[in-house]
Amino acid sequence: MSLHFLWLSLQKRIGPVAIKKLLEHFSSPRDIYEADYEELIRVKGIGKTTAALLVKSRSLQEAAAVLERCQKHNIKILTCLDAGYPEALHKIPRAPALLYYSGTFPRSGGVVLVGSRKCSVYGKKVACEAASYLAERDVPVISGMAAGIDGYVHTACLKAGGYTMAFLGGGVDTVYPSEHWQLREEIASAGTLVSCFPPGTPAHPGRFPSRNFLMAAWADTLLLVEAGKQSGALLTANYGIALGKKVMAVPGSIYSRQSVGTNALLNRGVAAYCNPKQLTANELSLSGIEEKGSLLINAGAEQIIGDHKKEENLPKNASCDQGPGLLPGTSRKRSSVENKILQLLENSSLSMDQLALHFKNDRLSFLEALTMLEIDGLLERLPGGMISLAKS
Repeated sequence: MSLHFLWLSLQKRIGPVAIKKLLEHFSSPRDIYEADYEELIRVKGIGKTTAALLVKSRSLQEAAAVLERCQKHNIKILTCLDAGYPEALHKIPRAPALLYYSGTFPRSGGVVLVGSRKCSVYGKKVACEAASYLAERDVPVISGMAAGIDGYVHTACLKAGGYTMAFLGGGVDTVYPSEHWQLREEIASAGTLVSCFPPGTPAHPGRFPSRNFLMAAWADTLLLVEAGKQSGALLTANYGIALGKKVMAVPGSIYSRQSVGTNALLNRGVAAYCNPKQLTANELSLSGIEEKGSLLINAGAEQIIGDHKKEENLPKNASCDQGPGLLPGTSRKRSSVENKILQLLENSSLSMDQLALHFKNDRLSFLEALTMLEIDGLLERLPGGMISLAKS
């Protein structure tokens, strides 16, 4: 493991997009560490502020401490320069440049199964059946080790002798929720624990969106089992749609709070999940991508940012202003929430909590808008939980 790469990944105000630009310009992380100010500002997309920060923070002390902790807890490191770094992540500029993992070497692809913490008996049965089916076919089963559906998914996969990956909202040497300490040990023994956060980092709600994005970016397919209207699992599905993944949702009772999110996605055009065979059927595509003019527009993705004034039958705060498409690189009309986020970040970086204070009554629209701005490459999540405008 390159100590210099670890140093680069730990810089508080430098995100994955900037790191990858630096790696493209210099021959090695060590060259970045040793570069002077004038060399750094010549890198496209690296401004004076970033260059000055890199020069000022030229110390390997923190990186050495993190590496020592990794060695003590048998935590390994995977970087975007390594052969095993997934091809799917290479295609996404804001995907983490460095990952920490414990257990077996991470396998690429797989199926994300996520849902509510307070799940129903129905949701539990669907999740366990799907996880067991995938395990028996040696398909990686991915979830977030949260209470509820996530925990049942990992457990069912392990019982069926399969391979499961848990993506965490804290360091891989931490446990959240605390009651999952035994499950964590079992996953570390037979599967893989993955995180973009250094060991010792406690789980925090502000870190879960990064965890959810990484899950969606890593997998081939996503299944939303159950989700309320303020659910992190729903955000994971939205990430998957925006990234062009195959996304499905389990139909649920119209009277169940835990099915509000899944039913809303179905109403927007996402494929309905009815059989485990759908999870491995190559011919099934994400919600039926269809061509309209010169743009490829996903029927489900289009509705995620559809004008909620025209969707009165959907849950409140379930969408943003209408735009022509969500696929990365396409142009679209910005929602009022997105514009407000950009304005708030105009002069300085802010934490997730600081931004959320401005959207207390519209939490889901805020998270969806944040998702789209990140997918479009306009925002960066920086180490330390800060969010800033992406450097052009």
